[in-house]
Amino acid sequence: EEEMEDALLSLLRVCPRITHLSIAGSFQFHPHRLFQSIPALLPSLQVLDLSCCVWMDDAILLTFVRATGLERRGSSSLALVDVSNCPNITDKGVNLANEIAYCMLGLKDIVQRDG
Repeated sequence: EEEMEDALLSLLRVCPRITHLSIAGSFQFHPHRLFQSIPALLPSLQVLDLSCCVWMDDAILLTFVRATGLERRGSSSLALVDVSNCPNITDKGVNLANEIAYCMLGLKDIVQRDG
């Protein structure tokens, strides 16, 4: 998995115009470096599909949304973060992530689960 994370990081570094990224069901463990790099490496990202990621939890989601807000301060192309079928994501986590996105980016309900 570390090799796959390295390969994806290399790809993202040379493809900053990616607008849709799916790592749905990928990785058994949290890909820290990859996930922390997404907000800075992909300024045009509109859709991030994290569905079925067993490593995704509320804390990781909140950290990501905050990092996106800090990186893009007030303007973001991010429209959807799909966390459907992530067993460790709660409604409370989704609601809090959406509140943070609204406060930092002016975006409402970008995080969705189950549809």
